[in-house]
Amino acid sequence: MASQAGQRPGGGPPAAGGPPANGPGGPPGGWSGGAPQAERGGPFRALRPFRYGSYTAYWAGSILSITSFFMLIIARGWLTFDITSSDLWVTLVSAASLLPALFLSILGGVIADRFNRKHILIASEISNFATHIALALLVLTEFIEVWHLVALSLLHGTMFALSSPARFSIVPSLVPPNLIANATALSSIMFSGGALMGPVAAGFLLDVEPSFAFFAGAALVGVSAPLFLLIKLNAAPAWGQGQQRGGVFENIIEGLRHIRERKILLGLVLMGMVATFFGMPYQALLPVFAEEILEAGPTGLGWLGMAGGVGGTIGSLLIATFSSVNQLKAWLVAGSLGVGLFIAGFAQATWFAGLLGLDLSGAFIIALIFAGVAGWFFQMVMTGNFSLVQVLTPDQLRGRVMSVRLIVFGFQPFALIVTGVIAEIYGAPFAVTLTGLGLFICSVALLSFFPALRKKTDDAVQGVGHGPPMGDPQRGGPPNGVADGHSGPPVDGEAPAGRPPAAVAERPAGSSPAD
Repeated sequence: MASQAGQRPGGGPPAAGGPPANGPGGPPGGWSGGAPQAERGGPFRALRPFRYGSYTAYWAGSILSITSFFMLIIARGWLTFDITSSDLWVTLVSAASLLPALFLSILGGVIADRFNRKHILIASEISNFATHIALALLVLTEFIEVWHLVALSLLHGTMFALSSPARFSIVPSLVPPNLIANATALSSIMFSGGALMGPVAAGFLLDVEPSFAFFAGAALVGVSAPLFLLIKLNAAPAWGQGQQRGGVFENIIEGLRHIRERKILLGLVLMGMVATFFGMPYQALLPVFAEEILEAGPTGLGWLGMAGGVGGTIGSLLIATFSSVNQLKAWLVAGSLGVGLFIAGFAQATWFAGLLGLDLSGAFIIALIFAGVAGWFFQMVMTGNFSLVQVLTPDQLRGRVMSVRLIVFGFQPFALIVTGVIAEIYGAPFAVTLTGLGLFICSVALLSFFPALRKKTDDAVQGVGHGPPMGDPQRGGPPNGVADGHSGPPVDGEAPAGRPPAAVAERPAGSSPAD
């Protein structure tokens, strides 16, 4: 099939901007790198990236992997609380899995820009499989201790930090430029879908036999890795080219300079940091709410986790359907202002229930509603954030820019530890209420300091998610500086206006896609 890249099914010459070579029913691959055609809208326009086989393989493998990830989070948190009966230990184990992101995410970005991103994903899945199996055997043999959980969380977090930039930055290599934002939004459904299915499955299996939750996670990862083998990258990747041949330190500085010089990217990174720092600790304390506050047990814990996944899936579908630049900004603003308030509402579910004269069953229903809406808003801010970063960054820098965006996960351990200490002293509801209100206040401040995050963009650079690509139709991206509200010199390594960069240039007939 490599020799037919870019040709029509009938064997004729390539149709510039036509349908993907490997469309529905074809083997993984698809877009050959030519200039994409402006596609019509419609009720299913959000699903257009699935016309490309490699994106479908990536999406299917990733949702299995991420479902196992959420199963691990729920099962590990429950196991920690069962062993220690300590709010603080629950947050410490979660912090151990996130701490490596603070130190290794940028290195992961350099790796993503230097090496084949597909191979990085496969290596990550092998490591994840080993982690699940190790935990399953320790639980089954009843040798599990809290230090095992800490050590394996560190190992799992290390691979997460090194591989996540590749997982996120590979998406633009699987679809044409005018579908990048659309595909990124659909990719976020992998996380919300995993957050929907993983907790429920883990809660059910924990009730049956705790080790089954970890064995099931290993089984999902065992299927995801072969799916990643089916991926064919659609164009010559940026790694190994001129911009990546310098030293690691020079590569890191180049990525940081790109962010600093573009105010909207800097604002997006800070917004992501605030949302992660204040918005995610409450998820680590869900076992405490399920066991002590709402008295719902492991099954109730699964339902609480699933509620956030349902809300997140709805938010992802909305963004995938309405994903122009201005629409992404609108979702970002709404999500950043709403998520903190609903997290605080979730923490006070028992107070609301008392106000309405309801018992703990009523409080649990109120908590489910708040968790669902909080998941919806959280996905809106995170997906809108990631989509804008993907669209506004050239491919040869995308791994490093995404790594800085992902390094915010490394700050989460500090938030978890502080939240855990407050929860240990004053109770989990007070601690989570505090984080929710902190998120709201910081979001208002950032939207004030970075008006580019909320101001409408010129019509000339819209149409990212559907319709013509942004800026030059051949480049599929905004003119240099437009998204930031200024004109500036081209990013180092970018093609001059009117010429496609290497990452989207059409391949000669008969050439093979990068594996």
